[in-house]
Amino acid sequence: MSVFLSYKMPMLPRYLFYLLPCYYVGIAVSYRMVFSLFQSGKVVYVLTLLFLLVQIPYGLNYYTSFTKEDWRGFSALMQKTAKGQDYIVLVPSYMRGPFDYYYRNESGTVTESGAVTLAELEQTRSSAQNNSVYYVVTSDIFAVDTKGEMVEWLKKNTSALRQYTGINLFKEN
Repeated sequence: MSVFLSYKMPMLPRYLFYLLPCYYVGIAVSYRMVFSLFQSGKVVYVLTLLFLLVQIPYGLNYYTSFTKEDWRGFSALMQKTAKGQDYIVLVPSYMRGPFDYYYRNESGTVTESGAVTLAELEQTRSSAQNNSVYYVVTSDIFAVDTKGEMVEWLKKNTSALRQYTGINLFKEN
């Protein structure tokens, strides 16, 4: 199932949590095999402790820092950045879901859209006229832009403002 899904959407290891019961059963079954190899319960306990000690540094880093995009913090940044008749374009467009959950267009004048093709990027640029256009880009762009056309367009027509926990903000030149 995960191989099939990896062709349809960006896959991260957290999408494979449903496999944990299989791993736990495999670990539990292997206890007897390891015990029979070493003929001592102490070796099994030492190996288990060793595996646990190897995982502690990873676990500490995982639970004390951001491991994915922080849309709440980024939305607060965008509320301060986008003013007046500005445009916000999310690339790819399905990033509007997490962005819209936190972002509040308090002025009601900021236009928000999404893009999954080069034509949509160019269309937003032409409709913005003289207003500022901000492009919000995540690494998921490579899932929809397999040829790299949108990335090249962004390199030529925008300048990077900042990166915020895996979310890149660009402004049109």
